[in-house]
Amino acid sequence: MRAPEIELSREDRAKAPPDVPMVDGGRPGSFSSVLFEGPSRRERREAQVEPACFADLYLNQVVAAITAGRDEYRLAPLIWRGPVERSTVVYRQEVFEDLRRPEVAEPVRSFARAMRAMRDQLAQGQKPRLSGQY
Repeated sequence: MRAPEIELSREDRAKAPPDVPMVDGGRPGSFSSVLFEGPSRRERREAQVEPACFADLYLNQVVAAITAGRDEYRLAPLIWRGPVERSTVVYRQEVFEDLRRPEVAEPVRSFARAMRAMRDQLAQGQKPRLSGQY
């Protein structure tokens, strides 16, 4: 699988090994998704409603089990629609194969935990406060 493109600071760019992917004339790119390869938004449209066949095939229960505790990621609409292009399916298979390796999976889990904590902190900052509370 091709390594994801990543943002690098000026200092890190100077120290980056030659295999770090670069785009746009050598400037560092940015990683956009484990579900979609590259910045294209063509396949990123979400389904608005669950397909009728999901309940008949009990796929609604499968989706609920897969997405449990991950509501903030809004995964169900992506699953309802499914990938359109074969290359998207291959990309996702490669990503999940990579995620089987602990040295890849743990930093991803760590990042997800940090993002969840940040979202929780931002949500706390949005709550109305009583006068006199700090």
